[in-house]
Amino acid sequence: MKFLPLLPAATLALSATSMAHIITFDAFSTPAVNYTDFVPVLYQGFEFDGSVRTMDQNSDTVDFPSGNRALKGLDAAGYIVLRSLNGPFIFNRAEIAGAHVTGGYGPQADAVGFVAYRNGVIVAQQEVPIGAHDFAFHWYAGVTDQPIDTLEIYSRGEGQFANNVWLDALDVRPVPEPETWALLAVGAVGLLARRGRAMVKA
Repeated sequence: MKFLPLLPAATLALSATSMAHIITFDAFSTPAVNYTDFVPVLYQGFEFDGSVRTMDQNSDTVDFPSGNRALKGLDAAGYIVLRSLNGPFIFNRAEIAGAHVTGGYGPQADAVGFVAYRNGVIVAQQEVPIGAHDFAFHWYAGVTDQPIDTLEIYSRGEGQFANNVWLDALDVRPVPEPETWALLAVGAVGLLARRGRAMVKA
């Protein structure tokens, strides 16, 4: 049996699954239902809670650096909740603005919060201040480098528009499945065995 071809194949598979992935929301659409009928949205390998709305970039909005559409949670804290459909992932960072209209309107959020879960258990959580009257999008780093399967993004503040945080992009990285690691190990063992036989023959 020839194991050697498995090594480059496994290496390529591992490389492909471990690359960072920037998710934008240009093709994201919410179902045409009442705001009280929250239907989950499947998008880019994630299930998003239905309690989100979208805003397309236009002449009244701030610049959307990564895409042309942003997401916002509808409830009082502006929660955006996403669950992976393809196994654990690493949350690297999120591109967020405190308000979507040029110059803002009303009090914006004071902070954006992240809560990371794995198997229903909180792995990490953190709140990051948003600069006063800073209505541009900025990247906010992830709260943990551990694999997670669910991420909550929310806002905190006072006033009518305290839930005004908009998500323009997510930077995530898939975690290789155990089968990929096993394939790589088999390939490595085969390569070592072949080299060993070559050395004996020499």
